[in-house]
Amino acid sequence: MSGPGRGRMLVIAAGVAIAATVVAALLVTGLPDAQRQARLDERRVQDLHRIDLAIRAHARQHDALPATLDGLGEATGRRLSLAEPGTGARYGFSVAGPDRYRLCAIFATDSRDRAAGDVPEGWAHPAGPHCFERRLDADGDARR
Repeated sequence: MSGPGRGRMLVIAAGVAIAATVVAALLVTGLPDAQRQARLDERRVQDLHRIDLAIRAHARQHDALPATLDGLGEATGRRLSLAEPGTGARYGFSVAGPDRYRLCAIFATDSRDRAAGDVPEGWAHPAGPHCFERRLDADGDARR
């Protein structure tokens, strides 16, 4: 084959190669919406971790858990986000005993399937509403 027929075949082959590359990239990296949801969940975990640190600081300073998250940032000198990114819903917090508490959020993705290094230890979560159970040790530090 020569001339216009060969050129047309090369264009078709190049188009197929480009399409295959795009499909392979999407399979490896995920769809843009899925990536966005995973990033929002990572932010939720970061926010909850910062809140957890502030709760522990409050417990060390006051020898008690805070009753609510309101004012916790100012009381501990920490910058906290108390609302979930994307929805604006407040993170959940409840005291379950003198040394036990729960931090809750609604997650879009299941991080339990991700590689171990992708999720901080103790913060893996399913998709949907999930609460992390925490317990203070004798020094006011949290235990899972």
